[in-house]
Amino acid sequence: SYNLQGSTTVNTLTKGTMPLTGKIDAELCVADGNYTATTTLNDTQGRLTSLGFLPVTVTIGIVPSGPTTGQLVDDQITANLKARIKVKSVKVFGAIPIAGGNDCQTKNLTQISLKSTDSFDPTSRGGNIGGTFAIGDLNGCGFLGGIVSPLTAGSGNTIAAKLTPINN
Repeated sequence: SYNLQGSTTVNTLTKGTMPLTGKIDAELCVADGNYTATTTLNDTQGRLTSLGFLPVTVTIGIVPSGPTTGQLVDDQITANLKARIKVKSVKVFGAIPIAGGNDCQTKNLTQISLKSTDSFDPTSRGGNIGGTFAIGDLNGCGFLGGIVSPLTAGSGNTIAAKLTPINN
C-alpha cells in the first residue's frame, strides 16, 4: 500500500495546478514484475484561470474505472489507469456557480499513463511518477455545460506524484 501525494496541472483553455492525494493498494508478481492495483484518488479543488484572465474555482474527481496495471522492472515503475474525470463544481470568481455536478463528466474514459521519474524502491521509500493525459469532451454539466466542455477538454495535462509506502 502506498500514499500518493502530488499535483495535476490542467493545460487547456483553463490553466492551473491542483493538489492530488490518494492511496494505491497493489499486488506484485515478483516473477515477472507485473502488478494490479486499486487506486483511490481524493477529489481536488483549485483556483484556475480560464481564457487567460477569468478566475475560476474548480472541483474535480478522477474516478478509476477498473484496476491500475503496470510493471516494476529493476527500479522503474509504469502505471496505466483508465478513469472518468468528473467536474463537480465550476465557480467564476470563486462564488458564481456555472456548471458541475456528479453527472458532469467526460463522455469517454481517460487513459492515464505514468512512469518513474527517478529510482523506485517499492519497500522502503517509494518514488516519484509522472505523465500526461487528455481530458475528453464533457456531458451532463447543466445549462452552461456547453461552455465548460470546450474550456476543459484537451491534451497536455500532467500528473506528478510521490508514492510513499505505508508501513503496516
